Amino acid sequence: HYQDAGQGDSLNFGNIKQWDATHPEVMVAEAEGRNSYYNTAAPASSPTRYSRTLMMVKNEGADFYLVDIFRVKGGSTHDWMLHGRLDDDYGFRSSLALSPLAGTQTRFGTALTLHKRVVTADTWWSEFQDASGVSTRTWMLGAPGTEVNIGRAGSMRTVNDAIFLDVRRTGGNNLFVAVHQPYRGTPSILKVTPLHYSGQAGSWVAFRVELAGGRTDYIAASLDSAPYAAHQFDDGRNQVAFQGRLVHLATAGDTVKWMYLLDGASLRINKTELKAAGDRLGYQ
Repeated sequence: HYQDAGQGDSLNFGNIKQWDATHPEVMVAEAEGRNSYYNTAAPASSPTRYSRTLMMVKNEGADFYLVDIFRVKGGSTHDWMLHGRLDDDYGFRSSLALSPLAGTQTRFGTALTLHKRVVTADTWWSEFQDASGVSTRTWMLGAPGTEVNIGRAGSMRTVNDAIFLDVRRTGGNNLFVAVHQPYRGTPSILKVTPLHYSGQAGSWVAFRVELAGGRTDYIAASLDSAPYAAHQFDDGRNQVAFQGRLVHLATAGDTVKWMYLLDGASLRINKTELKAAGDRLGYQ
């Protein structure tokens, strides 16, 4: 088979774990790719988890934002990287105060030259600013010892180099949670707040996204399968309980605009409850 002979003569292929594009406001894809890092010489050192979940959520008007959940377990150091539109140069700014690095520091051989760094445990944002006036802001949930770096590397689409964001965590067991929003003018995401977050790959996570139009969204994600464990969180505004893999709730004041549950049994916000059908997929 072709997969036995490609990419270093290994079974270097991924698996789609979740896919749903049936909800008018929320679309989900989840993929697993740990085969790419399988170590035939030392199988015990291979990652036991390497997966990414993406959720595209409709905002007011034509806007949207993207939830990005990356789980990795294995090895000792994990780098989460991001760049802007590589066809043209772009700017960078952040809510963090990054400090210039002394001397020349490189990573991945000499592919990435680092210029600024800060170590933080806080939730933070950064953004790439395109010359056309479009920016992409990324919020990331904080975890102790998170090293945030800015450097430059080859852009791959031009003869020049480009700005790269490199977020590094050590320990070999990490859960990176980010929210991306492209915008022109003013971003509609005002704040992202963790409500349950350990920073470990196998754990469940919940957080709140506050939008400029008055909507407040709640997102939760687990790795559970049937029979589903019961999880709950309370931010002082709403009480949420769920049994399932992936949750999205959109609220405006006391109104629940929609409830979304993928691969689960039940979802409740205050006194409003959603129970999944036999196919384990439910929303309203």
